[in-house]
Amino acid sequence: MTIPEIFKELEPYTGKFPMEAMRAAIERREAITPELLRVLESVAAAPADWAERKDNMLPMFALFLLAQFREMPSYPLIVNIVSAPGEIPFDLFGDTITEGLSQILASVYDGNPGPLQGLVESEQVNDFVRGAALNTFLVLDHTEQMPRDKVVAYFSSLFHGKLPRAPSYAWSSLVCAVADLPAPELVEEVRQAEGARVVHFPPQAK
Repeated sequence: MTIPEIFKELEPYTGKFPMEAMRAAIERREAITPELLRVLESVAAAPADWAERKDNMLPMFALFLLAQFREMPSYPLIVNIVSAPGEIPFDLFGDTITEGLSQILASVYDGNPGPLQGLVESEQVNDFVRGAALNTFLVLDHTEQMPRDKVVAYFSSLFHGKLPRAPSYAWSSLVCAVADLPAPELVEEVRQAEGARVVHFPPQAK
């Protein structure tokens, strides 16, 4: 299949997974990657416009393919797209925001935590995107892309002013992330944040 033929198969929503086109895209990885990046560049430039194209699946498949290819140039583009306000990220990517965004971001992570931190700390970003960005730090730790001490230091900075103490999904995600890491050295911060609620941490691997 040519790249235009692949895109023609990937674009419309049909209710069926376009297996043949996805396999062809993977086989033509080197040639199709710049085109996939151009798709995300277009979405990043006008996310609201793309969100209105309800049946256009090309951004979704571009997202998955670039994550599979571990294409770091897509990292800032994805961050830019999911930074769009309100429900736009969900209009574009559906449940992928809550079920896969953290793994996708970790797959294309280029070593710069700044964009991820921007997602977490911005009150203009959708709360579920902020939660996914927080969970990305867990994935980066588990895949040894970021040292644990840096993750702990960043979580600590969130407790100490970088994340306003207000009821939100992002704040709940932080508390859960501390337990999931686990980071028992932050238990006091969690207790203070949760009103002295008892927090249990799983035993750390030896």
